[in-house]
This record gives sequence, structure tokens and C-alpha cells, in this order.
Amino acid sequence: MSQVGMVSIVVGLVAVGMRLPQAVAPAASLRWLRKMARSGGRTRALGALMAAFGATMVWAGGSEDTTLATVLTVAGWGILGLSVPALIVFPTSFRALVEWFYPESAPGRETFLQMRGVFGVVVGAFLVWFGWQAL
Repeated sequence: MSQVGMVSIVVGLVAVGMRLPQAVAPAASLRWLRKMARSGGRTRALGALMAAFGATMVWAGGSEDTTLATVLTVAGWGILGLSVPALIVFPTSFRALVEWFYPESAPGRETFLQMRGVFGVVVGAFLVWFGWQAL
């Protein structure tokens, strides 16, 4: 069993699970994101989960010399580089970014979230497929 394949499948399933609600119900997912960003404790908990997820991706990607392993390593370092400072150390900056990117009265934001959700579902499905091929 390939570590890269297993982690890629899990990352793909998580990506599909996170982005499918945005594709189906963008307004509800936006309310959830704004609710999550209101509290520093919730934001830090999300950041800790993402940091563990990114570290797992870096660990698995470092075990092989394939393109999928390189993608996992780069994405893992990106998640670590964004989640630790923004979500754990400075959660108020994350709250400000959420307020700036997703204001209450922005026209077209639901269409943007829907398109982002569809794109995330497609990318997640590809990760699952490539992970299955790597096993």
C-alpha cells in the first residue's frame, strides 16, 4: 500500500466533503464560515486540524518521488504555511479576511461560492482517482 495513495484518497474525500455543501447550498456554507470565524477558539481549533492535515500531507509526500507525492508535499506546506499563522497565531486576521472577502451584502457571492464548490469537488474527485491509481 502506498502512503501517497492513501493520503491522496483521504485528501480528495475531504475536499469533496468540504466543497460539496458550497456547490449545493452556498448561502448556508457562507453562514457556517462566518459563524466559525466569529470565535477565536473555533478558529484555532480549525487551524490545529488543518495543521495536522497539512503535516500528514508533507509526511506522505516525502516518502516517494512521484508527481502526486510532489503535489501533496507542496499543498501540505501551503496548508501549513497558511493555517498556522492565520488560524492559530492570528485568528482575528482570519476573521478580518472573511469579513473582507465575504461581506454580508455582496452581489454574486453565492455564484462565486457555487463555482468554487464545483471546482473543489472536481479537484477532490481527481485526487481520489489519482490516489486510487497510486495504490
